[in-house]
Amino acid sequence: MSIQLMKRGWGVVAHTYGSGSDTPDVDVQGMAERSLLTQAVALAGADILGGVGQLECATVFSPVQAVLDNEVGAMMRRFIRKPSLDKEALNWDEMMQIRAGGHFLDSAHTIATCRDQLQPRVFKRQGRDDYEKSGRRTAFDAAREAALAAIAAAPEEGVLSAEQEREIAQLAAHADVHIVAAYAGAVSVI
Repeated sequence: MSIQLMKRGWGVVAHTYGSGSDTPDVDVQGMAERSLLTQAVALAGADILGGVGQLECATVFSPVQAVLDNEVGAMMRRFIRKPSLDKEALNWDEMMQIRAGGHFLDSAHTIATCRDQLQPRVFKRQGRDDYEKSGRRTAFDAAREAALAAIAAAPEEGVLSAEQEREIAQLAAHADVHIVAAYAGAVSVI
């Protein structure tokens, strides 16, 4: 309800804690909670889902969890995306020409449009034989490797320019003044 109030009532972009768990580790409980919460706030219409990579009620950040959350976010973006229902997308004319027991997998339309599927980076889509051959490598293993690779590739000096860092510091200082003033006003009322 609060997301809809922000968006429809006031016409502003809505941000909410959309990917999080109170669990202290990257685990099955956390993934279940995060997935359900992400789906709920995405379906509510949130524009920005916060909490990526956060554990223990946002007191700890896990790069591995952030990679896994990114996969959940990609799936969610696909899930809430409105499908095209135009004549070209539905391709009824060609579909109606397929005989009983036939298929449309070799049609030019299918080949041209089937590439628009989600290709997960760390979630596994493999059969048992390939899974066993990989040494039972899980999504967690792939996420850990991706997080370590990203950390190793990050420049030591950071990615923001000095001017960007100054601007962020100025915004934070301005926000601090605003928050302190609002708090002081609230305290005097009590």
